Amino acid sequence: MRALGIASAIAVFCYLLFLSVECSRPQAPSGRPTQAEYQQHSQYQKNFTSNQRRNPAGLDDQNNSDGNKQQADTNSPNGWWSVALSIAAIVISAVTLLVMWRQTNINKRQADLADVQNRIMETQSTILDSTLRETRIAADAATKSSGALIEAERAHVWMVDAHIRWETAGTEFKAFIGYKMKNNGNTVGFLQKVPLAFRVLDELPDVPLPIRPGPFINQRFIPPKDEKGVSWSNIEIQKLFTRDEVNEISSGLKKVFIHGAVHYIDIFGKTHISGFAFEIVHQGDKLWSRPVGPKAYWEYT
Repeated sequence: MRALGIASAIAVFCYLLFLSVECSRPQAPSGRPTQAEYQQHSQYQKNFTSNQRRNPAGLDDQNNSDGNKQQADTNSPNGWWSVALSIAAIVISAVTLLVMWRQTNINKRQADLADVQNRIMETQSTILDSTLRETRIAADAATKSSGALIEAERAHVWMVDAHIRWETAGTEFKAFIGYKMKNNGNTVGFLQKVPLAFRVLDELPDVPLPIRPGPFINQRFIPPKDEKGVSWSNIEIQKLFTRDEVNEISSGLKKVFIHGAVHYIDIFGKTHISGFAFEIVHQGDKLWSRPVGPKAYWEYT
């Protein structure tokens, strides 16, 4: 674009220079005179011959008059106007070239400045990306460290025992489940509910069976590192058993399973679930429990 502008200015300058030279050059006579010019020349010859015969000395005066006329034509104002216009055209062209040259330098400086600014912005962007990356790494590390600290300090509640207690109801019996849980964490846990199921089965299936919703326990707290733990023994089973069924369970002819989940909240406000599954085992005159079942029954969050 710059080269095209300079070339255009040079072309205009050369054209104006050529035009000024042509305007200042005297006009050459045409090759063939017109009819009027021919008649005028013939008349001039007759008059000249006649005058020469009458006054031979007047020839010099006539020649002097013609020379003066040519000199006057040479020094006419039209010639000076042509020269002045030529000089003005040259000056205008020179000024145009100078302005375009200065504008080209200004554009070049602006382009260099824009390039420097782009490099500065790229450097700043690189620095910002690096800073954000380091900040993200630091934030992730802090989050992981905070999560590890919370995990180490929060409550960890487990069901450690389950048992059955029988009460007579006329000719039948009622069953009441009791259990005990402990908090192995470093802070207190708040108990929400303990949904559980009482099953008389040959074997506990691999997939946990549905359980009825457990009662809410008004957020009773479970202290940490308590060897005694927290116990309940009055959860009634909504089923009556005959004496023969009770004898079969007590003698070990039938297996009884108790499974469910403990729902509690830690001091950081997060809810957790601790699953459990026990088999009631008959030994002598006593019934006791042992942990059984696959991992699905012992879900822990």
